[in-house]
Amino acid sequence: MNEKLTRRVVQLEQRGAPAEDVEEPLGVTAWRHGQNLSLDPETCVRILRESGYRTGSVWLDSIPDGMNAEELTTFLREHGAELCGGLAP
Repeated sequence: MNEKLTRRVVQLEQRGAPAEDVEEPLGVTAWRHGQNLSLDPETCVRILRESGYRTGSVWLDSIPDGMNAEELTTFLREHGAELCGGLAP
């Protein structure tokens, strides 16, 4: 995980959206080239959001390969803080 990038995204999130018509702040989602996730990255981010995690920066590259959708969902809920730059809900 790139700590400098994570810190910058958190700062942007905390500052808030520049205009009221912007629904979501800047978000960065990273995963390994060729990584085979059973759920697409957008679904992973949605699960993390539903679990209460801030998703300005999401690092899916540390997810182990070979999980089915149910296992991945559980992993996201249990390890969300680590995947979201250490920001617990």
